[in-house]
Amino acid sequence: MPSGSVRIQNGMSAYPEIDHSWSEAAKNSVHYVRVMDELGPSAFDFWIGEWDCAFDGGRATNTITREFAGKVVQERFVAVAPQSWTGMSVSVYDTHSGIWRQTWVDEAGNYWNFEGALVDGDPSFGTPGPVDNDQVYKRMVFSNISDATFDWRWESSPDGAAWKVNWEIAYSRR
Repeated sequence: MPSGSVRIQNGMSAYPEIDHSWSEAAKNSVHYVRVMDELGPSAFDFWIGEWDCAFDGGRATNTITREFAGKVVQERFVAVAPQSWTGMSVSVYDTHSGIWRQTWVDEAGNYWNFEGALVDGDPSFGTPGPVDNDQVYKRMVFSNISDATFDWRWESSPDGAAWKVNWEIAYSRR
């Protein structure tokens, strides 16, 4: 059964396909999406390691480690082709709320905060509301996960309901 709550502002959910359980207070102000128990403290352990990343027209490496007594998942992404750029994230499981939280920054000056949830049974991080000048929801979804590979996709939505895939990466463990 679902447990934990993800706060969704402006009445929009970055995860509309998840079963919604609304409290009376949320119905009148801020909505909450229930997050599944499976997205607990070890939900992103599959991601830990060094990865080669392949995408349409390019490649990158991504190094994911656990830091600070294993409580923080740190990511260092380095794109090497067709153009070079770098970015990093830190992710933590908030034991008080039962929610995964991630902060992403990169050399272009992008800053996004994400909350973890399941999308069709796959772990993901999504913005809790519309972001940037274009005011769209953004999310990343990890799928087809095995010990040696997984697929990652970057999606956006104007309304949190209809999603467009903007970028797909195939990960292979180094």
